[in-house]
Amino acid sequence: MTRTRRPLAPMSLRTLCVASAILWSVVAVVAATHQWAQLAGSGKELSWLRAMGWQGASWLLLVPVTPLLAMSLRRAPLEREHPRRLLLHVVASLLFALLFLLVSVPLRLSFHPSPLRWSFFGEAFYKSMPQFMLVGMFTYWAVVVVASLVDARVRLRGVLEAATGDASDVEASAARLILTTPAGKTTLLPDDIAWVEPDAPGARLHTSRGEVLVRHTLSELEELLAARGFVRSHRSCLVNSAHITELIGGASRDGLVRLDTDETLPVTRRRRAAVEAMLAAAPGAPLAS
Repeated sequence: MTRTRRPLAPMSLRTLCVASAILWSVVAVVAATHQWAQLAGSGKELSWLRAMGWQGASWLLLVPVTPLLAMSLRRAPLEREHPRRLLLHVVASLLFALLFLLVSVPLRLSFHPSPLRWSFFGEAFYKSMPQFMLVGMFTYWAVVVVASLVDARVRLRGVLEAATGDASDVEASAARLILTTPAGKTTLLPDDIAWVEPDAPGARLHTSRGEVLVRHTLSELEELLAARGFVRSHRSCLVNSAHITELIGGASRDGLVRLDTDETLPVTRRRRAAVEAMLAAAPGAPLAS
């Protein structure tokens, strides 16, 4: 009897909500208890419940925000093939931290025993700015990094899941690829793929059936397809050597490869040797010109 392996799926919204509630509730309780103990016996003594409202409210605000942020980041995880996303996330983290500050300060002051005055709000806002901006940015980047790592693991497991199954699965995986697209799973033959380029949310495959957008990075596909005649000719190009008809340009400068689809793709001087080695190992290798 063949044992069926369950594919690794992204964390559901429910799981994210539970994990977020546990994490930030523990932080809120610790912060409130610390302030309650610190002020005990002083002129500013607070009850534990009021300390919980004063310190814990801003932390508990992150309970619903964190899973929603993690779900939204699945559309734009951190990836080497999309360096511009780093700048996008830097700006987004600043906006997130500012929004967290603007919401947290009034929420915290609503538990203060003194009446809420604009002068008091301004002072609290000014004094709380470093703390809440740092907390907001730390939360944002922690969620970005974790969500990106989980997303990459899920997508890589989706590509390699056949290779970890039984013997029939391994035999099947040698003839076809099981890839994840924004719409679900798709099956492709490696020989049908002429070349690959990065494109959000992963990579765009140029195949005999047309273009296919998949949720796998160029680096993941390069690792998977290297043994099947694919070579990285450029930072943004992964080429199937079986579709190359001509290598253009000398070894001392950047060149081009011409495909049997009448497309030409760049070859950097640094990657030319790898392209030549792949072509030399292929039957009927094209000559350089």
